[in-house]
Amino acid sequence: MIMPSYTIRLLLCVLISLNLTGTAKTFNHNSDSLLALIQKHHGHDTTLARLINDYIYEIKTNDPQRALEYARQCLQLSKEINFKNGESDSYYQLSSIYQDYHNYNKAIEYGKMALQIDRIYGDSSRIASSLSNMGSIFQTANRYKEASQYFIQALRYVPLSLEYKRAGIYISIGVVFYNQLNLPLAQKYYEDALRIARKYNDLDNIARAEINLAVIYESQNRFDKALHTYFGTLKQLNSRDLQTEADICNNVAGIYYHYEKMDSCLYYVERAKNIRLKLHDTSGVAEINVNIASLYDMQGKKDLAIATYLEGADYAKKTHHISLLQAVYKDLSDIYSSLKQYDKAYEYQRQSDILKDSLYNAETLKQVTDMQTKYDSELKENQISLLNKQKELTDSEIARQRTMLLGMLGMIVVLGIAGILAYRAYKTKKKTSIELSVKNHEIESQRVILEEKNKEITDSIHYASRIQKALITSDEYLSQNLPEHFIFYKPKDIVSGDFYWALSTDANTFFLATADCTGHGVPGAFMSLLNISILNEIIIERRVQHPDLVLNEARKEIIKALNPKGSEEAKDGMDCILCAFDLNRMVLNYAAANNSFYIVRNQEVIVCKADKMPVGKSPKEGEPFTRYSFDLQKGDVIYTLTDGYADQFGGDKGKKFKYKQLEDLFRTIHTQPMAEQKSVLDKIFTDWKGKLEQVDDVLIIGLRL
Repeated sequence: MIMPSYTIRLLLCVLISLNLTGTAKTFNHNSDSLLALIQKHHGHDTTLARLINDYIYEIKTNDPQRALEYARQCLQLSKEINFKNGESDSYYQLSSIYQDYHNYNKAIEYGKMALQIDRIYGDSSRIASSLSNMGSIFQTANRYKEASQYFIQALRYVPLSLEYKRAGIYISIGVVFYNQLNLPLAQKYYEDALRIARKYNDLDNIARAEINLAVIYESQNRFDKALHTYFGTLKQLNSRDLQTEADICNNVAGIYYHYEKMDSCLYYVERAKNIRLKLHDTSGVAEINVNIASLYDMQGKKDLAIATYLEGADYAKKTHHISLLQAVYKDLSDIYSSLKQYDKAYEYQRQSDILKDSLYNAETLKQVTDMQTKYDSELKENQISLLNKQKELTDSEIARQRTMLLGMLGMIVVLGIAGILAYRAYKTKKKTSIELSVKNHEIESQRVILEEKNKEITDSIHYASRIQKALITSDEYLSQNLPEHFIFYKPKDIVSGDFYWALSTDANTFFLATADCTGHGVPGAFMSLLNISILNEIIIERRVQHPDLVLNEARKEIIKALNPKGSEEAKDGMDCILCAFDLNRMVLNYAAANNSFYIVRNQEVIVCKADKMPVGKSPKEGEPFTRYSFDLQKGDVIYTLTDGYADQFGGDKGKKFKYKQLEDLFRTIHTQPMAEQKSVLDKIFTDWKGKLEQVDDVLIIGLRL
C-alpha cells in the first residue's frame, strides 16, 4: 500500500486585460535606448518624465527594485514641474510594482493617489484607466467585491469613441465572476469582450477572451473543446505575445494533467517556464517551478523535485512572494517526511509555520494601523472642534459686557421655561417607566416561551439520538463477530453525521462500514439514517456481496433520493470505508470513498488508500469504485476512521492534529489491549482540544485479528 499522491498546483491562468491609457508604452525603444535618451536629455520637463515612465515600463518586470527607484524620481520630478499626468503615471508605476511584490496595501495606496489626480485633472479615458488599475489590484488580492465595483465604474468613463477599450474591462469583470464561481456571468462578459475585440480586430483581446472562454470550458469538463481553443489561439499568436503564450502553455499542461499524460504535461509546463525566463518574469517562474516540482514528486523523482522546489523558493524570495514560499517549504517538509529524513522535514515545516505566522501578523498589523489612523483622524477633528468652541467662548465674553441687562431678563424667561420643561420631563419619564415595565413583562414572557420551545427541540433531538443509536450496529453484535475491538465514537452534537454499520452474511463475509455523512448534527443524522437504510437494502435485500459494487449502487440510490432532477446544488452523500472480511481465509476486500484507513503490522503502518470521490453526486460520479484486496495476518490491528480526529484544532499553537500524528499514535498503542487504546485516544483527543470547540464528529474503530 502507498500513501496518496501529492496534489499538483497546476493553475488555471485567467487573464486580465486592462488597456491602461495613461500608462501604455508610447515609444518603441528598448530599455537601453530609453536609458540613453534619459541620460542625454537636458532639462527637467515633461518629455523627461515621459521617457522615465516608459523606461520603468520596460524594466519593472526583470528589475523591479531599479524600477521602484526611477518611479520615485519621476514622481518627484513631476511634482516639481507641476506635471499632473506625470504624477498620475508615477503613482500607477509604484502601484504596479508593489502589486508584483504582492504588497497589496502599498499597491492600493498608490493606485488611489493616481485615481485622485485623474479625477481632478484627467480626462474620462484616464479616469477609466485608473479605475481599471484599482480593479486589477483588488482582483489580484482576491477582494472580488471591490474589484467588480471599480471595473463597473471604469466602464462608465470609457468614451464612446474608444469603445474598443471596453473589451479589456469586460474580460476583467468576467474574471471576477469566474473567481466567484459564477460561470454563466463570466462567460457572458467574455463573449461580450470577444464581440467588441473582433469588431475592432483587436488581436490581443481576441486571444485573451478566447483563452478565458477555454478556461470556462475546462470548468465544464469540456477538455477537448478547451484544448482546441488553446491551440487555435497559440497558432494565432505565433509568438507575438509571449506572456499570453506562457499562460496558455500552463493551462494546456493542466488539461494533460487531467488526462494523466504526464510527459505532455511536463513539456508544456517547462515551455511556459522558458518563456517566463525570457520575459524575466521572476514571480511567474517561481510559481511554475512549484508546478514542475509537483510533477517530479508525483513521478517519484524526489531529488529533482527537491532541487526544483529550492529553485522556486529562490525566485519567490526575490519577489517577496511570502505565501508561495510558505507553500514551497510545506511541500519540502512533506517530501523529506516521505523520505524519512525527519530532521529536514521538521526544519522546513518550522520555516513554513514561521512564514504562515508572519502572513497572519502582517494582516493583523494592517488592521491595527487602520484603527490607529482612524483614531488619530477623529482625535484631530475633536481638537479642531474644541479650538473653535474656545474661540466662540472668547467672542461671547466680549459681547457679554454689552448685553448684561438683557441677559438677566433672559435668565428669568429661561427659568420659567425650564420649570415647564422639567414638569413635562417628569410626566414623560413616568409614562416611559410604565411603558418600559410593560416591555420587560413582554420580554420575560417571550423568554419563557423560547425556553419552552428550546426544551421541546432539545427533547426531540435526544429522541432522534435514541433512534439513531437503535439503527447503528450494537456493541453486542460486534463483539460476537469481532472479539477484540473498540469503538471511539464522539459526536460533535447530540446526534451525529458519522455512523458505523456491520453485517455477517451467510457467505462467511463480515461487512463493516465506517462512514461520514455530509454535515453533522441534525442534517448529518438524517443523512446517516438514509445511508444505513440504503446499505441494508443493497446488501441484505439485493444480496450484493462485493464492496465496490455496494458503493456503486449506494451512490445511485443517494443521487436518486436527493437529486432526482439532476440539480447541481444537491451534492449530499457520504465518505465511506466498506470492509468485507473473510476471516476463514484471512482476506480483506474493501472499497473506500475519500477516507483511507490503516493496518498496523509489526510496528509498520500500512495505509489502505481510497478513491478520491464521495458516495454521492460529484464530477466523478460516472467512475466505478475500486475493489482492493489485502491478505491479513494473525495479530494485524486495523483502524477505520472518519476525518474528525485528524482535523481537530488544538495543541499549543491551535493547529490541526493531522493524519501523520495519528499514524504515529496508532503505531505506539497497537500492542495495548483494545480498551486501553480507546482510553488513550480519548485522553489525547481531550488534551489536544483543550478549551477549543470540537469541530466535527469523531469516529475510530479498532480491531485485532
